Amino acid sequence: MRRFALSFLFAAVLAGCGGGQAVRFAEPQLLRPAVAELDGAEGAGFQLEVRVLRLERSSWSVEASVVNRTGIAWRIGRPHVLGGSKFGLIVLATGEESEWRAMVARGQVTPALIATQFVPELPDLLRPGERWRGVFSGPGRLPAGSYVRFAFGRFTATVEPPRGLPWRLLAVTARSLWIPPGR
Repeated sequence: MRRFALSFLFAAVLAGCGGGQAVRFAEPQLLRPAVAELDGAEGAGFQLEVRVLRLERSSWSVEASVVNRTGIAWRIGRPHVLGGSKFGLIVLATGEESEWRAMVARGQVTPALIATQFVPELPDLLRPGERWRGVFSGPGRLPAGSYVRFAFGRFTATVEPPRGLPWRLLAVTARSLWIPPGR
């Protein structure tokens, strides 16, 4: 059932990418996005760094880190999925900010490709100043010519969050990365 739901979600994301044409997937490749940014408000948030995105024939992996720069502890988890998270890849048809804003306005920010493995394991709690650095990965393929944003979370505040931050959030890179066809 879970595999069907993930496939359905992925198919729904791709529906806007080709207008009825067959989807061409990106070939296996190594991309170096060099993303280093703070996702937050008023100087408080999560420092996100993405060093490598590796695409394989039926899977993907991201070498990244996240640092808690909020001053409070946050739980990492995914509702209704024991031990799960929402670390993953948000797939977009374009790199336009307007497409991203429209997704946010519709509440459609759960990654289409969600990580199922973490090395090292994710902590349950990310305390102030703590960093998780490692690789997160999962099954699935990206359409050639699509764009991705990297998602980290979901984070739930353990106490009142800093001004400008909600109780629950998904930290997402501001920059979209273009996925070339490959070879």
